[in-house]
Amino acid sequence: MYILVYLILVYKYYIRRNLLGQAFSEDNFYNKYMRIGDRIKELRKEKEYSQADLAKLVGVSQKAVDYWERSVNEPKASYIIALVKTFEITYDEFFTDVE
Repeated sequence: MYILVYLILVYKYYIRRNLLGQAFSEDNFYNKYMRIGDRIKELRKEKEYSQADLAKLVGVSQKAVDYWERSVNEPKASYIIALVKTFEITYDEFFTDVE
């Protein structure tokens, strides 16, 4: 479980720095896939949580959730695990169509 999260974070690092070649450039990639912040916001709204509610359940500040949703910051692996448990979904469901 932790390995999957780690591999995804490493993959995103390489995508951001365009180290995987033009086929996976950010422009092409973002047009096809949503950002993780968009996915968090989508799941939060499905569960009808406010940002403050989600923050309390995950153990972060409301500002952290806001930053995640606006893609200012990305959640650490430990918070991704907490988000998956909070939303009661699998990691595959969480990362579906996410960069």
